Order: sequence, then structure tokens, then C-alpha cells
Amino acid sequence: MHPALRRTLKSRTLASFPITRRLVYKLRCLASRPRAAQYLRDHREPKLHVGCGRYRIEGWLNADIDLRQDIDIFLDAREPLPFEADQFRFVFAEHLTFAEGRRFCSEVYRTLRPGGVVRLSTPDLQFLVRYYEDESAESQAFTEYHTKEFLRLDVRSRALVVSNFFHDFGHRLIYDWDLLERLLREAGFERVERCRVGESSHPELRGIERHGRDYPFNEYESMVAEAVKPHG
Repeated sequence: MHPALRRTLKSRTLASFPITRRLVYKLRCLASRPRAAQYLRDHREPKLHVGCGRYRIEGWLNADIDLRQDIDIFLDAREPLPFEADQFRFVFAEHLTFAEGRRFCSEVYRTLRPGGVVRLSTPDLQFLVRYYEDESAESQAFTEYHTKEFLRLDVRSRALVVSNFFHDFGHRLIYDWDLLERLLREAGFERVERCRVGESSHPELRGIERHGRDYPFNEYESMVAEAVKPHG
């Protein structure tokens, strides 16, 4: 067996036991602490990118649970964030379930500086509802592209595309705007605003959505929220 595969299987086996999983998480966070501390020392306006996967953002602290990716630090967004309060100027993240999203928003609020901004990008349930009933050329092009690039099937079906949104890409829940706004306001954020993909009043938050410039349907399917931690 290849050594890398053996290490991966061992890690997943250990992580299947609750006590061991917690210990593994703490050890991995501990191993990431020096790099995180160095980043915070080196940046006057620290920016945390949660769940970066393969998509690093230059100048950000890129964090993910997948150690196989080119990440700066290990971080599991389902757990308490391993940072002191009031550390970051910006946080950018995607893809959480409702319960996890609630905890995560509270943790982001805690670790952001007063006046700090969180930006969340997620698929839009209202888009999927409209898309399923849509017969337009744009909708058909989206079905064609999604089926070819992601489903790899010879069947073109909006039902398959919608189902895939709920079960692939790391999506844990498809939010609508009301639910996403509620999570942010419950956590204490103010000035919750819906933004267009790639656009922001903050230069640091422009053009950072995961799909990047090569994905032709970014704005078609994505919902983006920004919110501010109030002063005092």
C-alpha cells in the first residue's frame, strides 16, 4: 500500500472515534498555531479564508480541514475557531448546515475585530426554485454545462442538477436569503447586505468567490452576504 494512502486511511480510522477525533483535531490545531500566530503578527488587517480547498487567496490565512490541499492552517469550521477574540479584519467562508452555520457565525463574530466584516458565499435556494421551472436559453445552457462538467452523464435533466446541488460540492444546506440573514443577525452582526458576486464596498473582498473568473455561472447560482461586527 502506498504510504500516503496508508496515512490517509489511518487518519480517517482514528477520526471515526469521538474521543480520538477530538484529540486529533486539537493536535492539528496545535500544529497550525505557530503559522497562524506568525500570520497575525505580519498583517495589520488579518483576513481569514475558511474552507479554502484548492482555492487560495493571496494575502489571506487560508484554512481548511483537508490536509491534502495547499493550506496555511488546519481548521474545522464545525469546531470553535482556534483564535482569540477580536483578531481578524475580514472573514470569508462558504457551505455549512444550519446548526453548524449558527455556531460558525457566532465564532466569526467573536474572532472579528469591532468593525470587521464577514462575507459568506453560498448557493441560493430561490435560484434553484426559479431554475427548475425556467425554460430559457440561459437555463438550458446552465443544465448543459453542469451536466457535462460535474455529473458526467448523457442525460440532461434539471432535476439531476438540482439534486446534485444538495449532495455535492461540499454543500451542507441550501440557504435562502431570509435564513442566511437571520443567522448573521442572531450572531450580533449589523448592516447585513446582499452583494453581487465579486463586488463589495471593501476592496479586499472583491473578486474572491471560489469559482473564479473561469466559471460562467457564478452570479447565476450564488448568493453573497456581507455583515459588520458593530463597535462597542
